[in-house]
Amino acid sequence: MPNVLLIDDDAHTRGTLRTILENLSCDVTEAEDGAIGTSKMESRDFDLVVTDIFMPNQDGIETIRKIRRAKNDVCIVAISGKTNRSELNYLKMAERIGANYTFAKPVYSEQLANILDNLAETATARART
Repeated sequence: MPNVLLIDDDAHTRGTLRTILENLSCDVTEAEDGAIGTSKMESRDFDLVVTDIFMPNQDGIETIRKIRRAKNDVCIVAISGKTNRSELNYLKMAERIGANYTFAKPVYSEQLANILDNLAETATARART
C-alpha cells in the first residue's frame, strides 16, 4: 500500500483527492500547507507527495525544494488550480526543480493511477536487482 502525503490548503480538494487515492489503495496523510507537509516528512517515509503550488505559509515551489534537498527519491506531483498562462509557468518551474509530474486541477483518478502503476513497476524492478 503506497504511503501518500497530500498537501493542499483547500479542504475540499484534499477531500476529493484523498477519496481518489484511498480508492487506489493508498494510505493518505494530509497537510494544509507546505510547512506542515515537510514537517510530516521528517517522521514518516512517503512513496508519493502530491502538493498544490499556491498555498499560504509555504508554497509548493518551496515545498518541492525542501523535499528534494532532504529526500531525493520520493515521487512528487505538483498541482495547481490556476490556469492562466503566467500561473501555469509555476507548474513548469515545479518540474524544473524536481516535480516528477505536474497537473492542472482537477486531477483525475486515471492520472494518479498511472503514477502509482509506474511507482509499483519501479519498486518491482528494484526488488529484482
